[in-house]
Amino acid sequence: MELNGKGKITQPHGTCFEGDFVNNTLHGEGKITAPDGFFIEGTFREGGIYGWCKTGSAEGSTMEGENVAGKWVGAVKSKSRTSITSEGSYVDGKKHGPWTHCVCDNSRELGVVHGHYLNGVESGRWTIKLASGETFETDM
Repeated sequence: MELNGKGKITQPHGTCFEGDFVNNTLHGEGKITAPDGFFIEGTFREGGIYGWCKTGSAEGSTMEGENVAGKWVGAVKSKSRTSITSEGSYVDGKKHGPWTHCVCDNSRELGVVHGHYLNGVESGRWTIKLASGETFETDM
């Protein structure tokens, strides 16, 4: 049986594919959920993620932004399970350009880190500002 249009496929190991299908392949809006709670939802093209997407884990970590052929591109936002939120850009799947990381505890900001990445590597001057007002700078 060939699946075209809206549908759902659950593999024997428990991974579930749900959304728009063309010839049994996710193509359009959809979501993949693994048995461990990891998920990818967004726009798929011929089975691969292509365009806006959101990924996440059962522990609560999430990441969302543009993804092309399995690589993050452009502006991305993420949140770790330990309450660190981050915003910045990716180029060809690597962090690149200015990034901001905010460390929070029970919705209270503890500190903010500003810096740059160059081809996935921390680069240049990084600034750490604590909620107390103290500021620290370091070169990477």
